[in-house]
Amino acid sequence: MKRKYGDLSHWKGVLQKTYRQIHIDEVDFTGHVTLVVFNKVKEPISFKLTDHDDFNIVADGFI
Repeated sequence: MKRKYGDLSHWKGVLQKTYRQIHIDEVDFTGHVTLVVFNKVKEPISFKLTDHDDFNIVADGFI
């Protein structure tokens, strides 16, 4: 089974982050909800969209 972790502890470029997670068990949704705030990263992560500017995925202050 493949596991994914919401705390993103495997990301090496994150220098400082805030992480919160709660478990919800409702009729419409059962699972974990995760919030990660990237307070400080080594360098932003972005990619180029066709005919557009760079699209930022992670940078300082991103939630």
